[in-house]
Amino acid sequence: MRAKSEGRMQNLGQDRIRRFIRRILPVTLYRAGASVYESYALLKSEGIRTFRALTGAPTRENEVREIALREYPHPIYFRPGTTDTGVIIQNLIRKEYGHLPSELSAEFIVDAGGNIGDSAVFFLNRFRDCRVVVLEPSPRFLEIANRNLANYPNATLVAKGLWSEPARLTLSDNATGSSLLHGHPAVEVECVDVAWVLDKFHVSHIDILKMDIEGAELDVIVRNSESWLTRTRVIIVELHGPEIESKCVGFLERRGFRLNRYRSLFYFYNDAFNPKADHSAKSQR
Repeated sequence: MRAKSEGRMQNLGQDRIRRFIRRILPVTLYRAGASVYESYALLKSEGIRTFRALTGAPTRENEVREIALREYPHPIYFRPGTTDTGVIIQNLIRKEYGHLPSELSAEFIVDAGGNIGDSAVFFLNRFRDCRVVVLEPSPRFLEIANRNLANYPNATLVAKGLWSEPARLTLSDNATGSSLLHGHPAVEVECVDVAWVLDKFHVSHIDILKMDIEGAELDVIVRNSESWLTRTRVIIVELHGPEIESKCVGFLERRGFRLNRYRSLFYFYNDAFNPKADHSAKSQR
């Protein structure tokens, strides 16, 4: 356990160095270096065969490939030549959602912005007995997520987005990501809030709330969140833009959350978390 903790601290120190290098290098040079490093990490971890499968161009339209990764018991499905490749490398191979205390346990995880199910697969293998609810509104990702989560009975895939309150919003669905918008010509989707998840699944608290929801995190965190913040142990979120970052960090720190950062992810820890005091009657329903 001590070795794992020391490794985590080393990774955080390396990330500070990375952010410093990113500030001083031109964007094109930094991206080129990052691409080379990702290729090296993939080759080292999975070997040349998996490297070729992930980075190769599709051979037919709408092709779906299957790969086996060394640390995961079931196949991973993806569409070559799309953003699927990047999230597999980041979240399953480089384990960017894994920079958590080694002693942390988790029984209930909410994965908002589940994409192709990659981060849920990571959580389900790290916390073997946990239940993971995956929220993903995009039809483009739902089909692949269904395939990637089919072998995990503890995963529940919900075709909804996360918002500050239950609502119907439009989804800007493009090649790089999906964003919830007001009044924009796109796919209409149903959205729920965190309180809905707690009530729907009859749980008293959330051990990990992961959010990669393309800007909607500001509304989710800042608006109508008082009912569930005290019932959430860890929030892992990607904050999109300096204004959202400033508002969300300030809001959560004022409410007692402690921040650690790794790459583009913000890890917020609720040190006052006490699951026994958090609406325990709901878990009995």
